[in-house]
Amino acid sequence: MTLRKGGENTLAKICCLCGKKVGVFEAESQYSQNQITISCCEKCAEHINWLIEVSKGSSIPTVNKKYIDESRNYIISTMKSNGDTMSTENKTFFTNLLLEVDEGIRKAQERKEEQERQTKDKEQRKQNFMVTTGYDFQGYSIKKYIDVVSCEYVIGTGVFSELMASFSDTFGTSSNAFSDKIAKAKQEVLKQMKDKSIDIEGNALIGIDFDILTFNNNMIAVSGNGTAVYVEES
Repeated sequence: MTLRKGGENTLAKICCLCGKKVGVFEAESQYSQNQITISCCEKCAEHINWLIEVSKGSSIPTVNKKYIDESRNYIISTMKSNGDTMSTENKTFFTNLLLEVDEGIRKAQERKEEQERQTKDKEQRKQNFMVTTGYDFQGYSIKKYIDVVSCEYVIGTGVFSELMASFSDTFGTSSNAFSDKIAKAKQEVLKQMKDKSIDIEGNALIGIDFDILTFNNNMIAVSGNGTAVYVEES
């Protein structure tokens, strides 16, 4: 279905849905479907435009369900009210549109359920995911070496943190500010590496290693790498 929205009308026309005259200076909307072209007033076009998007199977948030129902009910009730005056082509157009809307809702619901299933499956795999800095797991055998994965995380130390680190070094104590940031960065890198491994069908990471790099402008980069593998209990 295609939409063509016109500008001001030079001649008054009749809306194919509600049957009212489209004002001379009112914007007119035209739609084409299977060689059927119709023209509608602005009020009817608002409902039609919304339903056309739904018919494409676009993502439909729950909060918008009431708008879908309102537009559907508007078209159905208006068709009943003007059924005697509507042409066969116009009736066919709106009947097909409502059928496409039903199909679009079905597809959107299926896509939503599939996304929820994938999310649930991924969360379950995260819970069972294993990591090690070594190269094997006791009681498990590696069935497949999949690929090397690596991630980086950049943090800003801040001038205050540098001053605190210098103060700590002077008095022989450790800098909690640096330690906390680096620990947080390592956790984020490990999380990203797990996600990458799961995306390529891995259920474990071996040989995990972290590197810390310092740059100018108070920046620190933590990088991590490991090998994604698929393991099974021996």
